[in-house]
Amino acid sequence: DKAHLLTGVSNIGAAAIGQYIYIPGGFTGINGESFMQRYNIVANTMTTLAPLTSTLYAHTVVALDNKVYALGGDETGGPAITNRIYDVGTNSWQTGAPLLVPVYYATAVTDGYYIYVIGGNLDDIATVQRYNPQTDAWAIIPDLAEGRAGAGSFFDGRNIWAVSGGWSSYLTSTEYWDGVSWQSGPTVNVGARTIGVAFGDGLALKASGWNNDRVGTAEVLSVECAPPHPPPTACTIGEWEQVSSINTARSRPAMTYANGRFYLVGGEAEAGFYYIPIEEYDPLTDTWTDKAIPLIGVANIGVAAVGDYIYMPGGTTNGGVTIAELQRYDIQSNTVVTMTSMPAPNAAHAVVLYDNQLHVLGGDNNGSPGFTHYVYDIATDSWSSAAPLLTAVNYPTAASDGEYIYVMGGNTNNYIGVQRYDPATDIWTAAPIMDTGRGGAGAFFDGQNIWAVGGGWNTYKTSTEYFDGYRWQVGPETNVGVRTMGVAFGDGMALKAGGWHSAYINYAEMLNISCQQFIYLPVLLKE
Repeated sequence: DKAHLLTGVSNIGAAAIGQYIYIPGGFTGINGESFMQRYNIVANTMTTLAPLTSTLYAHTVVALDNKVYALGGDETGGPAITNRIYDVGTNSWQTGAPLLVPVYYATAVTDGYYIYVIGGNLDDIATVQRYNPQTDAWAIIPDLAEGRAGAGSFFDGRNIWAVSGGWSSYLTSTEYWDGVSWQSGPTVNVGARTIGVAFGDGLALKASGWNNDRVGTAEVLSVECAPPHPPPTACTIGEWEQVSSINTARSRPAMTYANGRFYLVGGEAEAGFYYIPIEEYDPLTDTWTDKAIPLIGVANIGVAAVGDYIYMPGGTTNGGVTIAELQRYDIQSNTVVTMTSMPAPNAAHAVVLYDNQLHVLGGDNNGSPGFTHYVYDIATDSWSSAAPLLTAVNYPTAASDGEYIYVMGGNTNNYIGVQRYDPATDIWTAAPIMDTGRGGAGAFFDGQNIWAVGGGWNTYKTSTEYFDGYRWQVGPETNVGVRTMGVAFGDGMALKAGGWHSAYINYAEMLNISCQQFIYLPVLLKE
């Protein structure tokens, strides 16, 4: 036994920072409390710190970066969207972005980057809310396999765990989040809710709780994980800066980079006009030059450059008609010809070049979400079908790191998932989800990281993020948030142009990035 709390409370959470354990709020058995109590492990003493602005209980608590987060619960112990943040350095409280779903008796844990609020409420919800302290923003990630209130949680250095809980069911099950999905873990011996759970030095400890009576048993789980894949050497990333506007404001174009210049292709302009010139951007002179008009004016496309040619498969043309034609633009002669058509019309897809082949990904014959995966072989001017996507999408974005192809987000409801394709095996797997869902985003590979830029079907996000092979990191904000724009990368420059933000956009901006050329294998997400 150690020191007693200065005020005896239940329905609490606690978090450790260094030699101190922080215990905000709680319930005395009569009323809620606003005290912040701190236990000194070394001295075995209790003190009080700056109190909460109001009483709080039935919340959950987690510590990250010298701050203590009190999440969920409220003055009466009911479900709420509470996010109160205690700064250890200043001994003061502030308010963070509210949770998306009101909860009490949830559990929370951090992986050192995000904070996860898991389950809660007397009806055992399966909702998982993920908070990014860098952006003060919440996202909903895939649900638990089994709803649970009063659960415990921990981070084993690799995976996020949810343990037992179940308000009246006293679950013995556990599950863990590997960055992609929830997986079943070993069962506990005694199911209980409102338990204590913590992890350290490879051991998870579960103790006490309620199972029709107060529980006095404790049990331990040994968890060994390989260390996470270290991120590659950091890139030098600048800020987005405005460049000259495009000549024709447009939405739903595509962009690629070839021979030192960027090419903005297709799109829809004012009054639903599709027959728009290809525009060439010279970064040395900051000028856009109109080039040939495609034989068929198209929007909702993707493009890819190979040598002096730019390939533009399918898309939507006048009257909302989806086409199968493959058009090829010759940069040197400034002419457009048609090649062998796709097996079927397709639009609202992404296009990626891999090993001299074009991959057409997502969309369908009317631009709806689809599992489409056509492959065009440039050498033989022929098409084939490859393994379909795992999740049907339209308006996704895609990029390749030279080893895998990543299809990110999509759909008008801003899908957050990432689908990863291995061309060597023709197999898709789910990859770590993005920080935020994006439909109509742009993407590129900077030689080291996979980027997702903007998007957001009706939210027109300015945010960007990049995947370093282990997790998604926050990138610099763009100046103008848009969706369905053109984005491409070449020679250390990312260019974003056009798009839609309640109107057709002519704005363009550039981001400078300097990275080592580094091809990585993705981390094994679990052992």
